[in-house]
Amino acid sequence: MSLLKEDFSLKKLEISDNVFRDLKTKGFSAIESFLDEDFANELLKEVKSLHKNNLMRQAHIGSYKNRHINKDIRGDKIYWLDGKSKIQREYFNFLQNYIKRLNREFFLGINGFEVHYAVYEEGSFYKKHFDNFKGKNNRIVTILFYLNKDYKKEDGGELIIYKDNKEYEILPKFRTMATFITKDILHEVKTANKKRYSLVAWLRRD
Repeated sequence: MSLLKEDFSLKKLEISDNVFRDLKTKGFSAIESFLDEDFANELLKEVKSLHKNNLMRQAHIGSYKNRHINKDIRGDKIYWLDGKSKIQREYFNFLQNYIKRLNREFFLGINGFEVHYAVYEEGSFYKKHFDNFKGKNNRIVTILFYLNKDYKKEDGGELIIYKDNKEYEILPKFRTMATFITKDILHEVKTANKKRYSLVAWLRRD
């Protein structure tokens, strides 16, 4: 039995007309209460288990050939999804549907994706950056799902988007989705004051 409530993918694709409008006009979008609650709970359960069992690894910066750890720039721990669990496969199915809609709306030619969980432990952050490696633009759209229950402003870990000489703050509340055109958006994660959980996807054109 699917963890997604009836027609979740299609229903959310309809609701997400606002997402596509915002992507066209601003280059980014944020919607609260986007994820189905049961689905979000299963994602949170999985990432907490991975973290508890020390299966998440310190994130690197730099390209594949020159990657290295620098906690003064980036402090999160990550786990790359491989589709082995049921919840991951259902999320992958959702992404496939989303890619179809994005390609239809924007003619982006997206043909793949990569996904990881991220945990920011207390005191960690990620300074201003673009998601693509220098000289490459194969990551086309970034999608973030936040999994932080009972989030309060003092918990920190805000996503800050820098666009057109303005700053936009997105709070990493449970079930919130943020999405943006990858090459256009400079962003950062402010210091987390408690554990901060998210699911990060990059839709790619290779």
